[in-house]
Amino acid sequence: MARILVSVGEPSGDQLAAPVVARLVAAGHRVAGVGGPACQQAGLSPVAPFEGLAAHGLAGAAASLPAFRRALRALRDRASDTDLILAVDFPELNRRLLRGAGGLTAWLAPPQAWAWRPWRADAVRQTDWVGCVLPHAAAWYRRQRVPADFVGHPLASAPPLPPGRPEVVALLPGSRPGTAARLLPLMLEAAARLRREVPSLEVVWGRSPGLAPDLPDGWPAWARVADGARAALRQAGSAWVGAGTATLDAVLAGRPCVVVARLDPAAEWLAKRLVRVPAVGLPNLVLGRRAFPECVLQDCTPAAIAAAALGLLHAPETWAPSVEAVRARLRRSDWGGEVATHLLRLLARRAPPMLRASPASPAAGARERGGSDV
Repeated sequence: MARILVSVGEPSGDQLAAPVVARLVAAGHRVAGVGGPACQQAGLSPVAPFEGLAAHGLAGAAASLPAFRRALRALRDRASDTDLILAVDFPELNRRLLRGAGGLTAWLAPPQAWAWRPWRADAVRQTDWVGCVLPHAAAWYRRQRVPADFVGHPLASAPPLPPGRPEVVALLPGSRPGTAARLLPLMLEAAARLRREVPSLEVVWGRSPGLAPDLPDGWPAWARVADGARAALRQAGSAWVGAGTATLDAVLAGRPCVVVARLDPAAEWLAKRLVRVPAVGLPNLVLGRRAFPECVLQDCTPAAIAAAALGLLHAPETWAPSVEAVRARLRRSDWGGEVATHLLRLLARRAPPMLRASPASPAAGARERGGSDV
């Protein structure tokens, strides 16, 4: 029985890690760490609070600092008494946790260094195994001499949501308070503009845990709140989504989306100089083309969002092939089981020889560590 320490910092990572935690626990291993409701339901024993960790921008990072320090301290206290550390996304915390960890380490959904700040690959290079949810990310990391495998995405294996109402749009500005505070007002103003052309339009804000419970004052009945992104997507025919993993979640749920991105001034100044990809929406990067509209940085205005969204409302059936193409590219038959198998193979390679069920030769271990081609 192995002792596995898991480090998750935000809701998207919680959903990503939960199927893996469930498989590890079902196999008899002890899983503890920092994780949200999904991971805890799957069997993770928490060592520090999950709430309050996620932040975005300089102001958001300052507000989350106390929770961040508590989580990092608790994880480090457990690190020396564990067989494997599994970091999930959230590089702000996990690169500090894994630095000099000493034992076996793995990183699921590592930093998007392929998109910007490529030097972050240095923090990942010392990791024993990396699982990438995007095929081009695994290929890029392998070129940086990182033992990476493409493992697919868990939502691609789940059936899409039943069709929603075409005139309803899910607003998913993000789970981090700073990001939601920037994007939600822009989305609501865009909806007000769009209602001049589509009077039946309704919007549903998929509020993440920890954010304000209600919309800003003064919004009429056509704008309402749902408990979480999934509940909002279930009602809607399309979505407006803050750039990040939620764009992929929306498309894999069967909802075409407008990708929206607006940063605080300091971060936007940096992004213009450091971002090196032709698109910011993950579904577009998976397909290698701008299949879904994007309104980013200086082009992220209510007028631009409303104009981009009009096509989703008027001809939703034209987006179905792109939605299915993303799903087909990322689908795995048993996502949680596949990732858990990689982790258990890693543990087996480091176990004492007499404890290994089927010892592998050094050459076979080296091939396994390098990962398969994408």
